[in-house]
Amino acid sequence: MYGLVDRMEIHSANRSIVDLYLSSSTFKELDQLIKSVTPYTEANTAVLEEKIRGYIDKEEERLKSNLQKVDWNIDGLDTLSLITGRGRIERYIFPLLYLVLRRHFWMLRLACQDTFAEDVLRIPAQSISTIMSTVLTRIRNLSAVLKQRSADPSALIGNVAFGMFKLLNDSKLAVDEFDEDAYLPEFGSGDIPEEELGSITQAGSLFGPLADNSGYGEAESLDQDELLEGDGILHGVWTGYTYYSDDGRSDGLMQFNIIHTEGSKLRGTGIDRLDVYHMEGEVTLTAENGLDLILKVAYGLQPSKSDETFAFEFTGSLNTSTLELKGTWAVVGYPPAGPFVLIRRPTFAYPFLYSKSELSENRARARWKFAITTIRQQVRRQWWSWSYFKDRMEQRKRYVELRLRMDIEQLYSVNGAARLSSDEILELNSTGERLHPADGRYYISLAKKAMRMLCIHRGLFGLYCDGCYSGIIGQRLICLDCMTADLSNNVDMCEFCMDHTASNESLSFEHHPSHNSLLIFRTLYNRKRKVTITNARALITAGKETLGSSDNKIECVSCSCPIEMPCWLCIEWECGNDTFICAACQKKKDAAYKRYSHTSTHSLVRLSHTVASSKQTVEETLGSLNSRLTEDLADVRSRVEKLEARVDQRITAVEQRLSKMEELLLQVFTSVSSLQSSS
Repeated sequence: MYGLVDRMEIHSANRSIVDLYLSSSTFKELDQLIKSVTPYTEANTAVLEEKIRGYIDKEEERLKSNLQKVDWNIDGLDTLSLITGRGRIERYIFPLLYLVLRRHFWMLRLACQDTFAEDVLRIPAQSISTIMSTVLTRIRNLSAVLKQRSADPSALIGNVAFGMFKLLNDSKLAVDEFDEDAYLPEFGSGDIPEEELGSITQAGSLFGPLADNSGYGEAESLDQDELLEGDGILHGVWTGYTYYSDDGRSDGLMQFNIIHTEGSKLRGTGIDRLDVYHMEGEVTLTAENGLDLILKVAYGLQPSKSDETFAFEFTGSLNTSTLELKGTWAVVGYPPAGPFVLIRRPTFAYPFLYSKSELSENRARARWKFAITTIRQQVRRQWWSWSYFKDRMEQRKRYVELRLRMDIEQLYSVNGAARLSSDEILELNSTGERLHPADGRYYISLAKKAMRMLCIHRGLFGLYCDGCYSGIIGQRLICLDCMTADLSNNVDMCEFCMDHTASNESLSFEHHPSHNSLLIFRTLYNRKRKVTITNARALITAGKETLGSSDNKIECVSCSCPIEMPCWLCIEWECGNDTFICAACQKKKDAAYKRYSHTSTHSLVRLSHTVASSKQTVEETLGSLNSRLTEDLADVRSRVEKLEARVDQRITAVEQRLSKMEELLLQVFTSVSSLQSSS
């Protein structure tokens, strides 16, 4: 499985879903389970294998038969029990994993040939997760039992079933002993058996279209001839929008072809971004000479089958003076979702429609401009002019770019330079609302295709940039200095933050661009993490020694300029140890490399001049805090003493003033008393 990915054999449109499948925490647990088993080292393995071959084949056939009965979908512990039968899980775990993983391997072989549907690996991932969940439950139950016999049950668990639970039970031991030697079974590179190939491809919608351009053919095949059969004011083409009551947004332009043939009955076809649909309904005359109608829309099915599918209902009325169909729309069986508005306007005219401000400023000018530009566009289209196709190409590229960035922002919480600005959001919404339904459907599928071809760095529990705290997509910088001793956690930087400083408070790391770093463009699976980091660190040391030697003149493999640090060095084995790239060429998206073995997806290490780290040990930090606290306390004592002295001075001054006032009052009292006695 990993070999298919390493050799870049997986179809580019399937890499993201394969990465999601292989980078889950379940495969980390699976690797630890396989690594834990004590190997059989006796010389007479052939004799033992001959004795148990009959039992192995019989047991494998039984498990395979049970797996086929549940369509290889292990969706819960009860389903797993039906497959394995009675007995402890350690008795069946490896034969079961072999069968399941072999089938998944064949699916990945098919993923090398054609594009998969988006959720085709969801059930396989769930099946592996259910199996490993049962194993972990068994370990917990076993640990609870062994605790009654020993204060440390870990040693006893390590002896159960040839030690297969050892690493899963002890996380520290797993870090110390785990490396890339933990292997999955080899399934060979031959053809997939016909029986298995048929069961895999017939199990469901395995393959899906890479880009959906079927809307163009469906739009052209809308039965225009039937419009000539009917009559009435409702009969014909209507275009407009549905809106949501909560936020006023729209799902884009839609087109109804209504056929009013007999009495109060309506039927027709239509198209929007989702699909081509069929309609049926009724119309009634109101007292004000208006028309009320109810239309039921069924996606992709004939009207006779509309009750069996997900359908919408449009309830509204026609204003005969303005020729506007207005009302509310809802999913059948649910309350109204919002209003809808339909008018008599061709879809090709919407991109040139005037705004409300233009209409209020000069009504005649706005309408004449709208008419002229619409007619010019039709002429350009009919004559297949280069300007027509160039404008469409530029519009498509811009819309797909903005739509892709919006999807990335919503799904992976990107920040900073990757976010859409307010002007770009306005441009995206404005363009999307005026696209023909077939164009909108196709452009959105192109954005989804581009999304599937991106490398989404997920890790075991999700990865976020320590600089901007957004999801990491495309390039991921792993700091080899800001990393825990067990290699399980580190500072990660995205493409936009890799040349900036950052801090990780939970790990007490202060990252600097001069740190030794590893730049990867593909998902780093857990089983590859230790060996990749070890090799990267060794190559950084060797690369700096090579650059430091005066006997070697190193040039960039792209621009041939002399290499100076900071620079980059490829770590892939096919490029040797001398594929150096200057910092300027590494930033170029379309850099050409003179060494044919090197590609833009190869992992690189950054070679920089060492800068003294500002990181402190715990003891140094505590000592610094103690010194600062001592200084602060001394300063506080000094200030308190000065304050006490000033207070004492103030009190003495107040006492002196009070004494003088007392003497003055005594003199006044004596004078008043003498005057009274003389009178």
